[in-house]
Amino acid sequence: MTVDCMQANRQDIVPVLLSNDNGNNLYRNHIIPTNIICMSEITNEELGRRRFQIQKEKSVENAYEKIRRAREQQWEYLSPQDREILKDVLGEIWTHTDRIRWETYSFSTLSGNDVELLIEIGKKIKDGQSTAETAAKSLDDILKHKI
Repeated sequence: MTVDCMQANRQDIVPVLLSNDNGNNLYRNHIIPTNIICMSEITNEELGRRRFQIQKEKSVENAYEKIRRAREQQWEYLSPQDREILKDVLGEIWTHTDRIRWETYSFSTLSGNDVELLIEIGKKIKDGQSTAETAAKSLDDILKHKI
């Protein structure tokens, strides 16, 4: 007999689907021990959002690491806050940039001034003085000359 949790609330009694070897299915209320976790159904929309977020995080981390390795000697002069802002602005840019275009960017060729400019743009976005679209355009302007 298999048990499939349909939904669980804070109570111990939940409706479960019971299947026996004959293929007969019936729903009954059963007491489920609190140490059993029932997974809720995930919609395709939710899966898409999760996939998008994972792709974004991977792409941003790759770009961030390329910048860090290329700017290794100056990297120690960036504050932890500036590093986080750089990651955030790269994420905003990734969201507003065509994927094919993003893949053509050579993040390792960014100069120290380019990185500082991106951090300043990130601060403006954070303060509401600029938009992510502006940041994407600025990065494109910087990097299109370095492709």
